[in-house]
Amino acid sequence: MISDLVKDLINRISAVTALGGRVGAAVGGTETDPTMSEAPVPFAWVVFGGDTPMNDEDHGTHYRRVRYNFTVVTAISYGIAEQDMFDISLPVLEDIQNAVSGTQGDNKYVDLWRYEGQDLQAVFPNRLVYHINFSIIGHHKN
Repeated sequence: MISDLVKDLINRISAVTALGGRVGAAVGGTETDPTMSEAPVPFAWVVFGGDTPMNDEDHGTHYRRVRYNFTVVTAISYGIAEQDMFDISLPVLEDIQNAVSGTQGDNKYVDLWRYEGQDLQAVFPNRLVYHINFSIIGHHKN
């Protein structure tokens, strides 16, 4: 299920045209750039952050529920001027939220994607790196 959820997130985020297709589970080719200081911006990189079994007695013993957590590492540029950041770069963060939040996962055994907040992770001379967090609950047959 985790691979399917990563693919689903990548597909949804790829709809954000400002990213120019720079969306994946790796940044730039087959290897990631750990510092993210060289990859062209903007880009989004989907990372599986782990899962949490949910203690939910309402679903009985036939199903168990698991919350899957994901971080979308997103780099945006400052732009040439401050206004570029307001008009071009920062809206990318909101566009990613809108492309994912509240949408139904591709798998019939998952709930809606939930936006779990975002925060600034790094400041480089030519970019800002944000973590945008999402979760989704999966239902598994026991």
